[in-house]
This record gives sequence, C-alpha cells and structure tokens, in this order.
Amino acid sequence: MIIKHRPWGGVLLCYNIIMDYLMVFFVVGIGLIFGSFLSVLITRLDRKKGIISGRSECPHCFHKLSWHDLVPLISFIFLGGKCRYCRARISLLYPLLEITVAVVLIVFFIINGWTLNAHDYYNIVLLVLLVSLVFFDYLYLLLPDKIIIIIGAVALIYNFLYLHMNPAHYVNSRTWQIDIIIFSNSSLSRS
Repeated sequence: MIIKHRPWGGVLLCYNIIMDYLMVFFVVGIGLIFGSFLSVLITRLDRKKGIISGRSECPHCFHKLSWHDLVPLISFIFLGGKCRYCRARISLLYPLLEITVAVVLIVFFIINGWTLNAHDYYNIVLLVLLVSLVFFDYLYLLLPDKIIIIIGAVALIYNFLYLHMNPAHYVNSRTWQIDIIIFSNSSLSRS
C-alpha cells in the first residue's frame, strides 16, 4: 500500500486506522487468554486440587495437554473440536467462554476508549469475574462463594484505595449519598 501525503491529514488518518485495528487485535488476544483462564477456573473451582495445581488434561482420557493444545480458540479450530489424543469431542464451553470474554472487552473498549485508568481496570476485573459467574451458574446452577468473595474483596479494596484517596472523585460520585444515609441512620439510633 502506497501512502501519499494529503494536506488534510490522510497519512494521520491511515495511521489511526492501523492503530485501531492493532488495538482490537491486542484486546481480542487478551480476552481470549482471560477466557481460557476462566475456563480453567470454572472447571476446577470445586475440585480439591485447586485451580493452580496440576496441568490441563483432557476430561475424557486424562492425557496431559501440551502447550500447543492450549492456545485459546486456535487449537480448538485446528483440532476440529476434538482431543488430539482420544478424538473425543471438546465441550463448546471453552471457545464460547473465550469468545465471550473477548467480545465483552472489545465492547468495553469501544464504549470507554483505548486509554485506561484505575477505574477502568476495576471495571475490567469485575466484568471478567461476572462472566465467570454467569458461566459457572449456567453449568452448575450455583454461584460459588469463592468468586463472590473475590468480587467483594476487589470492590472493597478499590473503594478504599481509589474513592477515599481521591476526594474529588468521591464527592462527584453517588456513594457519598449512601454514606450520609448510613451515618445519619446510625446517629439517629444512638439518640
């Protein structure tokens, strides 16, 4: 592609379009990786082994999977949705979860722009954890306390570090109204 300089900024426009496509590609890759981790989280959460110990294995033949079997979405497509070793069908949960997280992150960045601040990181963590809750609930008809406690801890830490350390944001947010109601009710109950 030959890029000619135009006085109205054609080169800059081409650069912005290329950068937008690169950012979309990057965010989709990160979303697929997060989705792959969430599939491990969801399938191993209630097991005694935990989510970090042990390598990934086929749920049918229990063969340990190599690194090239674990590439998000790509390995599922190249293997035809089947295990490389026993040829059993792999659940559609894995690619669906990876694609869902990638789409959620793309929509988040389309709405909020490509720049990130502390509030955006908080929202991304909550979105990813909520997606894991949705899929876990779909599979087991249960909401695990482990994920809900993590969401609560993230919210408390964020509330303490970001909202209370940044009074300008705290004053502009609606959370101060809730604090006033709580403190006014507690002061009324003492009298």
